[in-house]
Amino acid sequence: MSSGQVAFFLHDGKTAALVDPAGYPRTLLNAVNEGPYTLHYILITHKHADHCDATADVSRAFPDAQIVMHRADVSAIGSLASRAIPITDGDELAFGDDASIRMLHTPGHTDGSSCFLFRSTVFSGDTLFAGSVGGIFADVSTYDDLLASVKFKLFALDDDTVVMPGHGPPTTIGEETAHNPFF
Repeated sequence: MSSGQVAFFLHDGKTAALVDPAGYPRTLLNAVNEGPYTLHYILITHKHADHCDATADVSRAFPDAQIVMHRADVSAIGSLASRAIPITDGDELAFGDDASIRMLHTPGHTDGSSCFLFRSTVFSGDTLFAGSVGGIFADVSTYDDLLASVKFKLFALDDDTVVMPGHGPPTTIGEETAHNPFF
């Protein structure tokens, strides 16, 4: 899987979540099917096809998995939009018996751009990259909104928080606050 398609699993060996189902569905399905996992969530950071075009295939293979996507972008998944959980900034999704995933609405790249924080890792989609930020492809949100999203939501996380961007290598919040040229 590319960095834009990430599955993560709880240590209970049973519960999984998939971030940004795009590309070759078979690759994604194999990653989840490698173990005795139950796919609990399909988390989508934003509406661009390279982050959500395999949602239908994954949803068909795992019909009990809940789709999570901000309502401003949810039309990109067509009829599956009616199944998406309508979460908002700061909402926490129960994940397993003792964990949660927090959604951070980070408008700018798109109006519905969202990041998902799981323990000490944030899945940033195309909001924040190693040494960069995403371009602006929003209807309403602006470049200033993107910078504010990063500065006030992502940079508020602990410095050791690992950033898994939608493209490119992982980084940390500390590395980006110290060296990202956009700030």
